[in-house]
Amino acid sequence: MLQEKGYIDTVIFYGPISIWLTLFAGYILAPALAILFFVVGIWLLLFLPYLLAAYLVNARHSCSFALSEGKCMVINPNPPFRKFVTIDLEDIVSVEIGESRKKWPVLFTLFGDNYVEIKTGKETRRFYCAYLEQDAFDENFTEKTIEDFQYALEQCGIPVTIDLES
Repeated sequence: MLQEKGYIDTVIFYGPISIWLTLFAGYILAPALAILFFVVGIWLLLFLPYLLAAYLVNARHSCSFALSEGKCMVINPNPPFRKFVTIDLEDIVSVEIGESRKKWPVLFTLFGDNYVEIKTGKETRRFYCAYLEQDAFDENFTEKTIEDFQYALEQCGIPVTIDLES
């Protein structure tokens, strides 16, 4: 601006706004961001283990079932609990469908805790299927319900006992 006005040989006593920006960033913005990061960071550090635990609980309790060619297949595609179990329908003595009455899974956002207990001549195995829901008259998240699974097993001649809260 001095050159535009014709002043060439001048001594400048510089007072730029960049000093304000530097001071603002150094004395106000940086501590504010540090405090924010510290507070958020603590919550984030607390939230990440909770999120991991919630995933693990839900992943373990999310089995699906398939019936095909005289076999019942139990599938859990969720790491680290991935499994694919095949049981011959002729080996199944009975099936019990129930709901775990434990309250602690709710802490990890496990909404419901249904299970299918399959009894064969050799062993009894329980598979959790929290999100295989009861029939809610077209308000389900999935097309097939736990009652559909019960009916399909009964059509195969397998006795099924069901004890779920409505």
